[in-house]
Amino acid sequence: FPSHDRAAGFIEGDGCFTLQSSTYKNKLYRYPSIKISQKNHEPLYAIKELYGGSVSNYEHNGKKWWSVSGKKALYAYDNISSLLSSKRISQAIASGFPLPHSPKKHTIKWFSGLYEAEGCAIVRGNGTPTYKYPTIIVTQYYSDEILKWCIESTGVGNVVGPHSAGELGKVAYAFRVNGQSAIDLSSL
Repeated sequence: FPSHDRAAGFIEGDGCFTLQSSTYKNKLYRYPSIKISQKNHEPLYAIKELYGGSVSNYEHNGKKWWSVSGKKALYAYDNISSLLSSKRISQAIASGFPLPHSPKKHTIKWFSGLYEAEGCAIVRGNGTPTYKYPTIIVTQYYSDEILKWCIESTGVGNVVGPHSAGELGKVAYAFRVNGQSAIDLSSL
């Protein structure tokens, strides 16, 4: 797991940028922080190995979370900011992080991190037992910006949507890869 590109994809999918505060000797201190909440705990420990921080010792609804703040959060952000969406960058800037570096090309490692955070693999068909095909899907609300990067990084698939996601009128887009291309992509 330890690659900045893969961590950027994972944080894009399940991360959050916040502004933490604490008081010391009656003085308020604020510092940027990155957090990830996830039921799959393995990636949290891998990202901790890459950027430091801590993984919670307890679970809530099966989820643990990784968090990093201050200088370590700035280091992590410096290494991933050029791969983040405009939504995540806005969230980061509002939380005290600086403007990001120039955007860079999204790689298959970036996609693997995003897929681990937000993707799923299913078998689809037309209702007959003889016609079934694998499909990889990554869904995002409101914007297809990230999903277009999925095509850029994998060289396959398409983006469908917008369609109603059913949650409070949210609009969703999906990146899809079917058939042999899905099998090939899942083996990376």
